Amino acid sequence: MKFSVPPRLSPIPPVKINLDENTPPQRAVFTCRVLRGSSESLSLEWLLTDGSPAQPINGITVDVSQVAMNRFIELRFEPVRREHHGNYTCIAKNLADVTTAYANLLVECNFKKFI
Repeated sequence: MKFSVPPRLSPIPPVKINLDENTPPQRAVFTCRVLRGSSESLSLEWLLTDGSPAQPINGITVDVSQVAMNRFIELRFEPVRREHHGNYTCIAKNLADVTTAYANLLVECNFKKFI
C-alpha cells in the first residue's frame, strides 16, 4: 500500500524594496520550496495579490523550470514597481492535500515631489 504525504512548504522571508530617483532598477525573487511531501501529482503555482494566477506581465515572471527536479518555483519582479507591493500566495498540491505559503513584498517609494 502506498501512502501520499501532504506537501510542506518552507517559510518565505519578506522582501523590502526602497524606490527613489537615485537607485537603479531593482529586482525581487521569492522562492517557494517543498520541504517534504509526495512528488506524485505535485503542482506548484503563484497567485497574485488579487488571488489570480501569476502571469508574465508588468515585470512579473514565474519560473517553473525547477518544479520537477528540485521542487521549487520562483516568482520574480524585474524591475520592481510600486504596484508590485502586496502579499503573494504559493500553492502546493498533491494527491494528499493542498497547502499554502505567503510572500510579502513591501515597496516604499521615496520620490521627491517637484513643485
